[in-house]
Amino acid sequence: MLVRQSCRTRSGVGSSNFTLAGFAGNTEISVRVTGDTEMTELSRWFNELWADSVDITEGLTVGLTVELERSWAIARTPPHHVYLNALYEL
Repeated sequence: MLVRQSCRTRSGVGSSNFTLAGFAGNTEISVRVTGDTEMTELSRWFNELWADSVDITEGLTVGLTVELERSWAIARTPPHHVYLNALYEL
């Protein structure tokens, strides 16, 4: 995450996530980066990594599209079902 406000730039960088593994099983870390020198170095490091990256989207797109179409995660869920599930979880 990168935030630019007038003359100040800040960034939050990390691997922390809100999952059970993130809280209990994995070692996670995040850091807040501020200051011109630190932001310059962070930008340089990111751009270097980005330049060395390999585009995998071409081979991934078809397989990913098929998996997403079969996934429950993006299935259309009627609002009534969401409501019932919320009541059940209470």
